[in-house]
Amino acid sequence: QDGELRVVLQATEQQTQQAERERLAEDMRKLYVALTRARHYCWVGLMPVKEQSAIGYLLSDDALLSPVALPEQLSPLLAQPDIRLADNLAQQRTQVLLQDQNVELLPYAQMTRSVKELWWIASYSALLEQHQQDSKAAELFQELQQELAAEQVQEQMEPTAAKAVTLAQGFVRGSQAGTFLHDALEWGAVQGFDRLAQQPELWQEGLGPLTQKYGLVQQLSEHSWQIRYWAEQQAPYPETDHLAALLPLQQWLTELIQTPLWPDQQTSLSTLKDGSYRAELEFWLSVEQCSSAQLDALVQQYLWSEWPRPALRTTQLQGMLKGFIDLTLEQDGRYWVLDYKSNYIADGQYDSPALVQQMLAHRYDVQAALYAVAIHRLLKSRLPGYQPEQQLGGALYWFLRGGEAASKGVLAVDIPLVLVNKLDALLQGQLVAKELAHV
Repeated sequence: QDGELRVVLQATEQQTQQAERERLAEDMRKLYVALTRARHYCWVGLMPVKEQSAIGYLLSDDALLSPVALPEQLSPLLAQPDIRLADNLAQQRTQVLLQDQNVELLPYAQMTRSVKELWWIASYSALLEQHQQDSKAAELFQELQQELAAEQVQEQMEPTAAKAVTLAQGFVRGSQAGTFLHDALEWGAVQGFDRLAQQPELWQEGLGPLTQKYGLVQQLSEHSWQIRYWAEQQAPYPETDHLAALLPLQQWLTELIQTPLWPDQQTSLSTLKDGSYRAELEFWLSVEQCSSAQLDALVQQYLWSEWPRPALRTTQLQGMLKGFIDLTLEQDGRYWVLDYKSNYIADGQYDSPALVQQMLAHRYDVQAALYAVAIHRLLKSRLPGYQPEQQLGGALYWFLRGGEAASKGVLAVDIPLVLVNKLDALLQGQLVAKELAHV
């Protein structure tokens, strides 16, 4: 309403309706241009769509029109001498013709073959989709092994030892648990990690809605809440007041943001300067004729080349490659990417070799390399006098459950600049197969 673009992440019903009106208005402008720019005649093809369309809005007050009712709605237009329905189309298609009577019609072209568009939007996740059944079976078997090992560890634990399990290791597992931790740390980044370290009680403001959203804490009455975030907890879940339910999560997150990010350094999220980091940085990389096999070969050559790992999905990348970086930060003049991981390791060993195994099993090595290219392109376009040798950092992969290990669950990944440059060129279709012959 004030003429400025607004981005709303959690829209109300009123805002959703307003956005829909704005979309329809923009579609109306495009339709106007399409119908009024032809010099002699214009074919208009109509087909059913799920959303409200501009042409539907013109033909029907509520912009909802069934194909059966279409001829009736078009009938007033057909009284005009320059508008008629084409009569030589398949039954399931409708085409309206706006014609200049002084111009002889030309036949429209008939397609004799199907057109396959190779342009698509890929992501790191799309590259991981295995195309062979045995790969999926092997992955499932690995997951079952991990679950069995976790159950065995739990069975061997004495009742007194079970109480000693930290929240980091005992926290519920699965994708929702990981998303919750990502959302909580994203919320913390917006508030300011240094501020939360000084006032840890502020976590409760963000944790309240998030724990209810993901079902980790459930309200029973005005003063009674159930805790549901312990993985091995048996029903009925313990009841407590809201503050007591949030306090363990608050303490864990406070410890996390004070965790050293590099060995032999005291730098943590809580010590980062205000404005030196940004959460959930979105990137879109243009890709030209890039083979996933060549991309995979490059990454395997420069990152842990002696270690085996599952292959990427075999595909051709053409179009865009998109993603989100959990946290992008600047430290001592170098720019790093940081990714939060909630992977559960049954034996509780989060040392560096175990973390490397997690990196390769889930192909986080590819993710780290693509993130480095994204940051490299951003810095090259935005940072005056950019010198990648001095200013491009690596990747930090933070396995949040590993706080008790010597590594604190943090694995610093050095991304060689030669890999970044070659991968950047490969994504742009500039690296020919001959240059990859030795890979």
